[in-house]
Amino acid sequence: MLILCPPPASATGRGGNLAIATRNLNVADGAVVIVSSRNTVPNAQGAGNLEVTAKNIHLNNQGTISAETFSGQGANITLKVEDFLRLWRNSGISATAGTAEKGGNGGNISKVK
Repeated sequence: MLILCPPPASATGRGGNLAIATRNLNVADGAVVIVSSRNTVPNAQGAGNLEVTAKNIHLNNQGTISAETFSGQGANITLKVEDFLRLWRNSGISATAGTAEKGGNGGNISKVK
């Protein structure tokens, strides 16, 4: 399933936050959970934050949790995991900013219990 809510190309405001609460989060086979801002103008305010609350988080076979901005400030990823956070087969968690070479600080990734 893919859920998108793309803003107009001229939008420069900060993207919305995404919060997921579930018993088990499984991201597999190239699937992505992402918050992003794809505006390349210098005054773009970046992506919203991503928070996952789960008993277990499993990333498998290139499954990804990501926060990305083309320009502006990067988003933070907070993982509230009760038991296991597992990454298998080239899966990853990343927070990046300035991917369009427009500058910006990457966000933070934190795991809390």
